[in-house]
Amino acid sequence: MRIATIDAINRHFFSTMLKEVHKHYPNISFTLTTINNIHIQQALISGEADFGIMLNPQTSRELQVRAFAEMNMGIVVPTGHPLASRSAVRFSQCLDYPFILPSAPLMISEPVEALVNISGNEVKEVAVSNNIHMIRTLIKEQMGIGILCRLDILDEIESGQLAFVPLTDPQLKPFTLALCVSPARQLSLAASMMLNQLEMLFSQL
Repeated sequence: MRIATIDAINRHFFSTMLKEVHKHYPNISFTLTTINNIHIQQALISGEADFGIMLNPQTSRELQVRAFAEMNMGIVVPTGHPLASRSAVRFSQCLDYPFILPSAPLMISEPVEALVNISGNEVKEVAVSNNIHMIRTLIKEQMGIGILCRLDILDEIESGQLAFVPLTDPQLKPFTLALCVSPARQLSLAASMMLNQLEMLFSQL
């Protein structure tokens, strides 16, 4: 099976999901390809991938969403940070702390930029990066706090390195993580079985 995914899920989250699939279908092998979110739809249409996992898929007759889960944005801090114990927070309540901000082509960069603009440019910016791994690393090194989706730091939450505090700003909309296929392409029996298993796992997110 050929699976196209975004970089954010090629970590413990997805490996755990694939382990569960492998347990049910041990004879199915798969090829994982990490590509930019905007290129996953084309990979499905062209047949380079049997199915893809992407953020905010565009409505199209060439793309079918088989399962999805909503991913909210939040403040990411080291576990000992003063904000770590909060159950939720507004962006304006975080401006006393230095930020490590995301940049394009990361999809999260646009809503973060909107928050920064609304704040009147009061954000203390210590670093900007277009790499999720670098942002996580700098936060763990306590250079500043960040804004990411919970999905981006699942490993660090489980290991106790980082904490995720949901942002409650009303202008923020959740991202949609979607399991997609091309309806024009006929999946093999093995691919269909694996897809059904992934659909079930998505429903548990």
